[in-house]
Amino acid sequence: MQEIVRRLVGSLSSWIFVTFVTALSSLGMYIGRFLRWNSWDVVGNPLPLAGDILDRFIHPFSHPRTLTFTVLFTLFFLFIYVTLYVFGHLMNANKSDSV
Repeated sequence: MQEIVRRLVGSLSSWIFVTFVTALSSLGMYIGRFLRWNSWDVVGNPLPLAGDILDRFIHPFSHPRTLTFTVLFTLFFLFIYVTLYVFGHLMNANKSDSV
């Protein structure tokens, strides 16, 4: 997906996209793990779910675990992603050099 975004709107935007998706994924993990919401609650219980999420966005410092978990997991996932991204490019560079 990052490559598609990079081709459409540029390199910086593709990294912003990766960071945004990583943060949303981390928030989704928090919502499922600690708030105990499931994916089907989007359809079955949308208002209470939206209320829980909105409360955390309006009052982020009232929910320090939400902010801490989301930031730490975002950084963790970004570290893994960048590591794999760099190794992937190194592998491609090595293949190009040997051909």
